[in-house]
Amino acid sequence: MKKRSTAWILMIAGAFAGCGGGQQNASPGNGSGSGPVTPPVVTPVIHTEFAHMDVSAADQACLQLKDADTWTTKLAYLSGVGTVTNLTQLFSDLDNSVVQLTSTTRPSAVGYLDGIRWSDTDMATNAWIPQGVAFGVNGGAPYAVASWHFNNDYYGYNDGSRVSIVDMSNPATAKYRNVILVDPTGTGTYQSVNIHVGGVAIAGNYLYVADTSNGFRVFDMSQMRKITGDDVLCKNSNDSGYFGQKSGAWCAAGYGYMLPQVSAYTMPSTKSDGTAITSTCKPKFSFAGLDARPATPQILSGEYCNNTDQTCEGDTTGLNGRLYQWPLGAHNKLITSSLYVSPTRVYFMNVRNIQGVAPVTRPGNETDSYYLGATRYNGAVFKSTPTAATKTWSYSSSQVPWHVEGLHATADGRLWILTEGQQVTSATQNPDPKTGGRVLIQVDQSSLY
Repeated sequence: MKKRSTAWILMIAGAFAGCGGGQQNASPGNGSGSGPVTPPVVTPVIHTEFAHMDVSAADQACLQLKDADTWTTKLAYLSGVGTVTNLTQLFSDLDNSVVQLTSTTRPSAVGYLDGIRWSDTDMATNAWIPQGVAFGVNGGAPYAVASWHFNNDYYGYNDGSRVSIVDMSNPATAKYRNVILVDPTGTGTYQSVNIHVGGVAIAGNYLYVADTSNGFRVFDMSQMRKITGDDVLCKNSNDSGYFGQKSGAWCAAGYGYMLPQVSAYTMPSTKSDGTAITSTCKPKFSFAGLDARPATPQILSGEYCNNTDQTCEGDTTGLNGRLYQWPLGAHNKLITSSLYVSPTRVYFMNVRNIQGVAPVTRPGNETDSYYLGATRYNGAVFKSTPTAATKTWSYSSSQVPWHVEGLHATADGRLWILTEGQQVTSATQNPDPKTGGRVLIQVDQSSLY
């Protein structure tokens, strides 16, 4: 067995002890059960930048997600497809090496502790863009999962979404595997997952993935499939990925492993009581995270809103993005009643350009205090709470790296930061981790306090 760095393991294992323009004033249902209930009335809300987070009881009351309940069906579709592979088995077949950052190669960041960059190929690729990050522990070994979306705007086709699964036992020798996400659609058939994968969260073997317009997709990391990693056979004539059986081989764009979707939590047209869910009540699922602090852990979701091309519900300030908490059960599925789940709490964040979220786990912080990762100021970390003004650490002040995306916090007060990387031209990325290249670093939360 490979010798592991005890300190590195403890940093990660401690954690397991990714747009409403108005406030909806909830009105009671008619109770008839004969059709949609009259939706809530909308009253404008004024958002003040960097103010404390505001609770939105109406947004909490007007929305539910519904479990697609395909947990067994989708896996049955893959019977006989490839070789079933779990995380332990995958860790014996990792084919990419990370590079541990040093004092001369790391980016500037307050409270910097350690970090890595990706392989040369993944630092330079323009095809895939990093988005979200989450951490888990498998058999005592810590691991990370980083999500990447395909740059279909540049290539003109879409190979979907992938994740990098990294054995984080020792950063000096860490290796990883890129695994493609697939959605089983029928017996022996599956398709690419063409979404932004803006955020991820790990609950047991399940990987929760933010699906911007719909909710969460859930993938089972104990049910990966080892398939044909043939980069020639498993491509179409235009170089796009082929998904399915081809010439007797199981293909997924040339990747050697695929990770199947098993279910989803999506936004229905009505709640379980028949109340209509209005368009203004339906948020974007731009990013995701995990809050393991409460007795009932929470899967987090939130909205990316800006003040230019991606405003939310017409609010040109971009400050009306909402942050949602979703209750997680002991079975690592959301806690539902007749397949429906309501958010535990909803906040207006009162900051914009948010790309990731993680709980503040340093002792002494109030409940529902969060770090928010952002591309504001070319990269920022905000500390937001329900009672105090938001604090800011920015790239422009040399306090965090370029274009912060996903965040993950450990129980011992560490904060992991994943960056998107700096695009130099439409076809090239900055490969230098010190000056804007893609990194995954950890910092001490005592420096972000």
